[in-house]
Amino acid sequence: MMKLSLLGSGLLLTALLLNGCGPSAAPDKAGESVFRYGTTAYGVAMENAGMDPHESYKGWSTLRYGVGETLFRFNEAMQPQPWLATGYEFLDDHTVKITLRDDVNFSSGARLTGAAVKACLEDLVKRHKRAADDLKLASITADGQTVTIKSQEKVPALINYLCDPYGCIIDMQRGTADDVKISGTGPYIVQSLTPTEIVLTKNPAYWGGRVKTDKVIVRSIPDGDTLTMALQNGEIDATQGLPYASLPLFTGNAKFKVASANTSRVFQACLNFTTPVLQEPAVRKAIAMAIDKDKFTSVLLNGNGTPAVGPFPANMPCGGDAVHTDAYNAEQAKKLLRESGSGPTLTATATLIKTVRTLPSAGSPIRPGRSCLYWPKRPRLF
Repeated sequence: MMKLSLLGSGLLLTALLLNGCGPSAAPDKAGESVFRYGTTAYGVAMENAGMDPHESYKGWSTLRYGVGETLFRFNEAMQPQPWLATGYEFLDDHTVKITLRDDVNFSSGARLTGAAVKACLEDLVKRHKRAADDLKLASITADGQTVTIKSQEKVPALINYLCDPYGCIIDMQRGTADDVKISGTGPYIVQSLTPTEIVLTKNPAYWGGRVKTDKVIVRSIPDGDTLTMALQNGEIDATQGLPYASLPLFTGNAKFKVASANTSRVFQACLNFTTPVLQEPAVRKAIAMAIDKDKFTSVLLNGNGTPAVGPFPANMPCGGDAVHTDAYNAEQAKKLLRESGSGPTLTATATLIKTVRTLPSAGSPIRPGRSCLYWPKRPRLF
């Protein structure tokens, strides 16, 4: 499993700035507190350079940098919880009624209402193919502080989909043509935006409480070495996406704090079931047992990862103790191969095992057979 090491970021960045914990924002010449954040996760290449959640992956920027919020959000156990909503009720297999908070305004000053949510979601499915495919909306009706969504077919995960960053609720009266004018319900307002930098100012009327940091500057720094030097030189206060090789420069240094957590990203080796030899269960099991996941995480990732048991991390209902797998055992893998066959087939499979065991990184476009190797961590520091 990928491990997330924080030098500040994402929703956590917003939480730090709201609560006044973590890195302290330094005052500028005007006396306002300014927090400078460097990241590898913003830019044109990431398809998130902008604030319009209805376009590509820009909703990640809307959400990460505190401009917008969704009706629901996931807790640490990956269960959806109300955010801008207070609850929901499925009226039938195709219809859900969502009740909204009545104390929320957009940064434009307009009130969050059922009509505002309806307008936002209708624009979303009109322009965002993935959202349209997920939600399969047939109709939306609004009544005061409620919205009723009817789907074309059963969508059991509809509430989960509304947690996606594309579901950030924005004020459609302000439109989406100008990133600076996009108005969400979050603690920050866009002051200026380019493909490489976002300047945000606090929302003085934020419904969630007083925002303690006056200004946030997000800089796109895609090069790992440049990002490392920027943190060392004090050009930025926090970062995300630091190379694993740079972590020793900061760990154990009292001037910096590193926080890490496993993410849901998983590296995997994939097997092609159309290959005759791989149609044998014993052969596939042998390959899986020949992969030393502990070595992958301890050597290739310098300990910044956790060996995976399945495709889902332990904090999810379908992860952890809910699944089991065979541990690394090269001798048992060889035994399985000997019992499964001989000749060219055995030789080819043995060669494949050696290849898998020496991969510089785990992953292949070949599907559908998979052996999950490990969940890595993403370095972040402040």
